[in-house]
Amino acid sequence: MGAKPRILVSACLVGQRVRYDGNGIDSPAVRSLGKLVEWVPVCPEVEIGLGVPRPKIRLVPGDDGLRLLQPDGRRDLTQSMFEFGNSWCSQQTEIDGIILKSRSPSCGLGDAMVFADWDDPSPVSHGEGRFATVVRQVYPGVPCVSEVELEVSEVFARFVAGIGVGLD
Repeated sequence: MGAKPRILVSACLVGQRVRYDGNGIDSPAVRSLGKLVEWVPVCPEVEIGLGVPRPKIRLVPGDDGLRLLQPDGRRDLTQSMFEFGNSWCSQQTEIDGIILKSRSPSCGLGDAMVFADWDDPSPVSHGEGRFATVVRQVYPGVPCVSEVELEVSEVFARFVAGIGVGLD
């Protein structure tokens, strides 16, 4: 077997304790791929300077698309996230697949909660995380799923085939 496929993965999905609450995520589907791939972990929220633990961030509609906001402190993180995402992706040599954290305002693949404004307690819709948007633009055609999607056997099989890994 040649080189293992390089998989861009949300760092919290491979055991790094980087989530807003200081925890990681145990995803059996992600874990099952561990010996078959080379992980390229990233936590974009930590990379733009947010600590662990940290106040939650949220997506809010803006004039030019969804904004990534941190209500505690009233910080708009949108530009920082886009700049980080483009810079980080430009430094990666090859990415064969992508697994991002579902429902995350940075990494969610269309399932992140969108709020009407800074303080609205109830989501009004769903949208794509700001880092996920960059990743999809930089790596069009590369298999891209969330850890939740990967739990569906058909999606798992398609992803594995798409990254060129044979399961025995």
